Amino acid sequence: MDIDVAIKLLQGVISFLDEYRELGFDNVMSEANEMASQMGIEATFREKCIIRRKKQFDESGSDGITHSAEESFRVDYFLFIIDKARSSIEIRFAQFKKYEETFGFSQFGEVAGYG
Repeated sequence: MDIDVAIKLLQGVISFLDEYRELGFDNVMSEANEMASQMGIEATFREKCIIRRKKQFDESGSDGITHSAEESFRVDYFLFIIDKARSSIEIRFAQFKKYEETFGFSQFGEVAGYG
């Protein structure tokens, strides 16, 4: 496989993950709700119990941000996994770009009769 092809494919995967990060959760949720209704299962997220602890006199009163169970799942799991995948692919993309710049693989393939 030529390195330019690998670079183009990785760029395509990064673009897909960017789009999927924005629109993918809603699509996945609608598919999951449809599957759950076909199976006769209630499609709901369980609410976490909120653990409250006693505040000391010198602590501020902010409890942090509370999300719905669905939003919490989206932020804590879905976006986390998509972002990890994207950053991993970006590292590979940067490595391939560096290899191409350093060794000039695309020109080498054309000179050697492989391109």
